[in-house]
Amino acid sequence: MNLTPLRRRHRRCGNQRGRTRRLLAGVVAVALTTAACGGGADQPVAEPGSAAANEPQAVTDVLATRTGTGIASAGGDLSAFSPDQCSVARAVRIAYLGPDLGEFEEVGLGSLVIEDPWRGISAYLTEVNANGGIHGRCVQVSVHQWSWTDPESSFDKVCRAVPVVEPIVVINLFGDARGVECLAVEAELPMLGLYASVPASLQRRSRGRLFLDDGTAGYLLANSIEVARRSAIFAEGDKTGLLYGPPVGAPPSWQDNIGRDFDQVEMVTGSSLFIPGTITHVPRKFGQLDLLGAEDRVRLLESDLTTAEQAAAANELSGLSASERSVLGEIEQFYLDAAVEHRDSGVVAVFATAPWFELRRMMRAAERIGWRPRWIASDIQGATLTLTGAPPAQADNFFLVSARRAAGDPQTELDRGCVGLRNAAPDEESFEHRHHTDAWSVLVATCDSLDVTLSALSRISGPPSTEAFVTQLAATSYEAGFGGRLGFGPDDFSGADRFRVLQADPGCVLDEWGCMRAVTDWLEPSADVPREDG
Repeated sequence: MNLTPLRRRHRRCGNQRGRTRRLLAGVVAVALTTAACGGGADQPVAEPGSAAANEPQAVTDVLATRTGTGIASAGGDLSAFSPDQCSVARAVRIAYLGPDLGEFEEVGLGSLVIEDPWRGISAYLTEVNANGGIHGRCVQVSVHQWSWTDPESSFDKVCRAVPVVEPIVVINLFGDARGVECLAVEAELPMLGLYASVPASLQRRSRGRLFLDDGTAGYLLANSIEVARRSAIFAEGDKTGLLYGPPVGAPPSWQDNIGRDFDQVEMVTGSSLFIPGTITHVPRKFGQLDLLGAEDRVRLLESDLTTAEQAAAANELSGLSASERSVLGEIEQFYLDAAVEHRDSGVVAVFATAPWFELRRMMRAAERIGWRPRWIASDIQGATLTLTGAPPAQADNFFLVSARRAAGDPQTELDRGCVGLRNAAPDEESFEHRHHTDAWSVLVATCDSLDVTLSALSRISGPPSTEAFVTQLAATSYEAGFGGRLGFGPDDFSGADRFRVLQADPGCVLDEWGCMRAVTDWLEPSADVPREDG
């Protein structure tokens, strides 16, 4: 499928799982100087005792550095760099918030390899500070991690620890709802989501402090429908279903039927696109992350298990608590019933805004009953997460309407510079992941987010404040070399400005499940699709 643009406006390098080694169990809140010293927040920005620690570091050409070119490409003010050593005493702090990726094994994602983004962030800011910082101020990062297996306790600590640091912005990997709720809404801190989307209600409650590189759930759903229709993934008259539910980390106080808050979901479900009985809302209690490890061990909803595998799964099931067995049983029956209802209603394509593991459950249930529709997701899910452990026959029919990189995209100079910057970091293992593997894609997307963040910071005249930062970040427009565009504007906090259709290729050797390849050109959102819900 090829589409005319609208308004043109690994094989894995060995077992890399150790690269996501755990820093500390639960939550880590570590103030890092973003340079080679490895000392505390009050240390100089170069190796203590070295000549560089005491003498100005000349800047001959900021544009010759990866950070300089990236910040410039995002509209930054390169005069913000200085030939003098930056001041730690007047440092600007940012915070990184994300899950402990060392726990992937415990939640059934042991085959997925992603390096903790804070490593790339540290390397990036090291180069910024080596070139005088921003307006003479060093830029430092504090790292805060939450636990997949104990999210409640983790976020209690995170929500107390991050405001103490007084960051100018929080970079939040995956946009977990709890972190957004307590930091962007309650603590009123600016937040930039990395691989992130949230419901429109949460976006509105942030009052302009929350910026999402993907977008609100309603915005992404509306565009996945629009782009899928234009690219002939489904045709007018095809019967389609919808799977939606609350995001990861949704607080218990949120109403279960959170999908009603998605203005665009209401708009779409009020049309004839989805047939009655195939609009499936996932109960909030199914989203408990600590269930994922148990689900993986008991092989929930999986098909074609051998006798030995069935026996092992039954043994694992018998070792669970009564409450765990009960909820897993509910999940299994819920999805089998939903799959049967969709199949018997003649559904040929299913749109999804539910979290990745909910979509994977639906795919497994479909395989159990021999039903193979087209699955149409958006950047809400994360293709790799969805497809890790999905039945291969279902993955053949998986499409993603996405603003992200895909296998086959050119490797840009900025992307190569990002990987080189990460590999130049002292006292770190080398980054050896292949082009367009999961780890590679997350690293270069992290550099994109930092380009945007530091660009906004560089344009602030006078002492930086969160208010000034929000104003500058909202004015950002970033043209990525691979074809995507990340931009914000007045009342526009969904950053993805272009979309295309990617299709799963299970035969690709980049990752265990395959890879995603672009099958259309870039499309811009239709003018009649609201950029911000509400």
